Amino acid sequence: MSGLDHVIDLEAVRQRLVADLGQSVRKVELLADIEAVMQARVIMVPAVYVVPGTERAQEMGSIALAQRVRASFGLLLLVRNAGDTQGGAVLGGLRDLRSACLRSLQGWVMDEATGEPVAHQDGRVLRMAPGGYVMWVDAYAVTHYRGL
Repeated sequence: MSGLDHVIDLEAVRQRLVADLGQSVRKVELLADIEAVMQARVIMVPAVYVVPGTERAQEMGSIALAQRVRASFGLLLLVRNAGDTQGGAVLGGLRDLRSACLRSLQGWVMDEATGEPVAHQDGRVLRMAPGGYVMWVDAYAVTHYRGL
């Protein structure tokens, strides 16, 4: 891959999570449409979905050989406690899954050519749904350089 083609590799993120999370999750997949998860007839939990985020490129100077790009991606975490009508009991499972994902990705250098580590940015509840489901999204970012 040339530096001009360089974009964040979400499949590499997915593969790392599969290797690191092992049997603690039932599903780790790439996802483009978050609504499709909640409309599915069968929802497997716990699950982690890797979703695309944003890219922000810095302006290149007149003598710059590479453009610095900050790219983000998200992890949509889906957990459930069927007997929990208020959402409190499911929080322990959410905490454990978030912690495992953080351990897997925080500080990981995706591209040895740039040496830039993945960094956690923020997280929030996306949705609490009937049946004890909680959807949480964590945002991660990494810097890479186009043109190297």
